[in-house]
Amino acid sequence: MSNSTTKNLFLIESSVLSKISNLIPKNSKIISFDYESHQYFKKTETPHIQSEKFLFDSDLEKINCIAKNLSKWSKEKIISNFITYENLNLGDLFTVEFHYFILPFIKKFLEIQRILSKFPNSILHTSGILSNIVEHLGIEHVSKISEHNPFFLYDDIKIKTPFLNFNLSRTKFDKIKNFSENLSHFLSSKSLENSYKNILFVEFDLKRYESLFVESKKYQLNLIIHNRRRPLYYNPKSFQIFRNSNCIDSFNYINEKNIDNKLISKINSDILNNIKSHNIQFRDFFQIDGFSIWEIIKPSFLELCEKRIESSLLEFLIATQIFENQTIDKIILLSENGFNEQIFLTLGKKFNVEICLLQHGIFLDDPNALDHNIFSGIVPIKSDKILGWGGITKNYLSNIVSDSKIEIVGYPGFDKYLDSENSSEKYVLLTTTAPRKIDVKGYLIKYLEQYENSIFHICSILAQQGKKIIIKTHPFMDEHQLPERITKLPSVQIKNNSNVLELMRNSELVIVFGISTIALEAQILGKPIIFYENDYDLGTTTLTRSKLCMLLNDNNFETIVPQIFNDSNVKSDLIQKGNDCVKQYLSNLGFASKKTLDYFKQNH
Repeated sequence: MSNSTTKNLFLIESSVLSKISNLIPKNSKIISFDYESHQYFKKTETPHIQSEKFLFDSDLEKINCIAKNLSKWSKEKIISNFITYENLNLGDLFTVEFHYFILPFIKKFLEIQRILSKFPNSILHTSGILSNIVEHLGIEHVSKISEHNPFFLYDDIKIKTPFLNFNLSRTKFDKIKNFSENLSHFLSSKSLENSYKNILFVEFDLKRYESLFVESKKYQLNLIIHNRRRPLYYNPKSFQIFRNSNCIDSFNYINEKNIDNKLISKINSDILNNIKSHNIQFRDFFQIDGFSIWEIIKPSFLELCEKRIESSLLEFLIATQIFENQTIDKIILLSENGFNEQIFLTLGKKFNVEICLLQHGIFLDDPNALDHNIFSGIVPIKSDKILGWGGITKNYLSNIVSDSKIEIVGYPGFDKYLDSENSSEKYVLLTTTAPRKIDVKGYLIKYLEQYENSIFHICSILAQQGKKIIIKTHPFMDEHQLPERITKLPSVQIKNNSNVLELMRNSELVIVFGISTIALEAQILGKPIIFYENDYDLGTTTLTRSKLCMLLNDNNFETIVPQIFNDSNVKSDLIQKGNDCVKQYLSNLGFASKKTLDYFKQNH
């Protein structure tokens, strides 16, 4: 990578792969900027350099830090003043989506700076955002292969079924969702009991919380469900849960025909004009090492704002109607950083309604993960209460918030697990979480290939043991796709959209790759589990730090895993450790729904 007299330097990312087959002359140097382009050149045996090779190890934390700081743009005082409506900072609502956009941009920016210093005299051939960066760095000899067409995380909706995966544009998804919900509202109209308390749930999956909602029939509570990102019910099972519970659709208190669309358009236009007129403030804020990146990202930034601010205003006015048309006693959220969840945090304060954050996963509970947990919205910073799982949760949160904010009820989502009967043990279940794209490691080929190699290693060793393997990947909408060398293994089945509870019930061993609540779920079912270690997770948990589970890695998996299959004492010991772990993590297992509903019933 030393200084070179290379005449043609091609900076390539995946968006341009279909256009370059005949464009690259011999003796050109190629630098790939993402996993897909690297794999393309690797498959075609084309010599190339990975752009991340120009980064230092110290750059990784720097990139993460810059991304988090720049994602706070809407909190700048001058900017916040004109982007806030009714005490709701509209820019905050899409902080996560902006972070998802800006993080890989910063990586590419730093890489290009280093590349240009190594190859100062080359003619550059670039595409998309790479060409925009190069041009703004003042490079004269640039050949642009294609224009930049920005794409944002929530532009498309991924539809996943057991049989088929496909993408829909947000517009098409909303049309289909509105049609199906109008039909279902007609079929399942329900009215609330006026003497009951009204508990408002924001963006909840009826199937995941089946025990809680079905148990509600025994309580004088109206559970109003406000789902805007997902259908309220999407199959016969979820519809049955709705009918057999005290659930009521928030649709009953909303009339979109009464929304003032002219007002929305005017506010949106005023905010966009304010952004454009405050060019200096944005130029000064969006800097990397003293260099302003504002003019590079400005078109994409404005497009994101135009898309999301208008929908933010619509969702806010719709949500406000609920409080104007009905008294709400409590608001239940799963996260503080979700789009609609932030709207209800604001409305809860406005209408003086208690806001409860319901813990829905195990915490990364080491001190280094605090910033990640706050950014992810799982710590009760703005909420009045968190309804937590047990002692481990309380010990962790007590160092962050006051004890008065912590209410231990257990986890309703696990209640039904005690009613599950394990079937015959047929296979090993491998659940995987790739390097997360909330961190720069999620974009580095080094870590993605390590992830793939480890999974291939696991599957190969298990196949030698005569085991069938089912792989269940993380449901994140942009999760890294496993390569064919894994998916085509004879012993492997990929079941991304299958019911994870059913998969666990039929397994003889669960291997958890990447920290996941699935480990605890498997232990509840009495399954032996293995945590497979990696060096890209964003923190650790008490589960992995304790001696209550087995930690394996590429170095010892082949030696130790046969013992689990062949030595009943080893397997029994793992199951017993799992039982001990469940007792430490979870209070009220089996009746957490009752404890949670009891809390809702109380006056506070």
